[in-house]
Amino acid sequence: MLELETKEDAVELKTRPWRVVVFFLACIAGIVVPVGIGLLLAFLGPSPYLFQEQALAPKWLQAVTEPDGSTVTVRLYPDARDASEAASQMAKKLASTSSTKSPWFVQYSLPTKKKRGILMAVGRSVLRIEGESDEQIQHRLADLPFIRKNPRSNLMFGLFQNHLGASLAALGIYVAAWGVGLVRGGSWAAHLSPPKGLKPVAADALYARLLALNELDAPAHIRQAENKDLVAEWRLEEARWLAILERAGLKIAHHVRLRFDPDIHRVRTVDSHYRISLRQGVAHVSGTFAFFHGITFFEFESGRQYGLLYRDGGWGIKEAYNYQYSISELKQPLVQVILSSGWEYRPVVFFARCLTG
Repeated sequence: MLELETKEDAVELKTRPWRVVVFFLACIAGIVVPVGIGLLLAFLGPSPYLFQEQALAPKWLQAVTEPDGSTVTVRLYPDARDASEAASQMAKKLASTSSTKSPWFVQYSLPTKKKRGILMAVGRSVLRIEGESDEQIQHRLADLPFIRKNPRSNLMFGLFQNHLGASLAALGIYVAAWGVGLVRGGSWAAHLSPPKGLKPVAADALYARLLALNELDAPAHIRQAENKDLVAEWRLEEARWLAILERAGLKIAHHVRLRFDPDIHRVRTVDSHYRISLRQGVAHVSGTFAFFHGITFFEFESGRQYGLLYRDGGWGIKEAYNYQYSISELKQPLVQVILSSGWEYRPVVFFARCLTG
């Protein structure tokens, strides 16, 4: 039987929960902070349009059809707040096939008339323009005598109205950078380093030590894969362990792939989970691909069953078994061997070096 720990190679698996907390807070902040700043700039900044009520002729207070086929409808309310609330209610009642909302207006498509429309609150008025295209609507909006652009430009409106391509490109770059940070940050939060001063063993020796874990009487085993990788997974092909996992109600199987970086003495791992069903001693995989791929921080499952049993001198509804297992049962022996061998354990989402961190 393989001994995982001896006086010479035993190491303590020191996890750092603070890293996981910092990682998740940073992920949330990476979304909340820029979105919050953008919304504040949009709502607290000046309105992109101004309402000039003195230029509003009586004809505009009813639906007006222009020569180009566009229609303009204006409604007045006691104040700007009432107008804003009325515009929100109108937007909810729109019978549109699609709509795009912004802090300043709602653009929509009409299914029956095959027209586009814009609905906006400006001052104490609610303006609605419908036409054949967005260009026609913008042209009609610019020609209205009682609506003009605010000389005090709203920063967010200016960016997306006048520099849409550049704004979307900058947004795409930020999302890509956030994604890379997410991947690298997760690897940083989950990695474990060997004890200081412990000399790393050769790659072949570590490879052999990991394969020797198969000597343990455990529900997981290690197998060789392509590219000199190793794969740790549950023993679903063995009747004895399959029966135990079936009684436990196993629904998700874990698969850990290990890749070796001998030049820096690092083992990178990728977790994959796939759903299975266990029926009468046969494992059925419900999909041909992993529905989860990446780094697992926390995971735990348990199985419990009750039945009519004779126990402790009497019959009754009692617990037949209570079996618990976690992914740590699969991973802890791997991590122990890796760290005891002087190598770093580095979970990753993808094996690409640029995303390792």
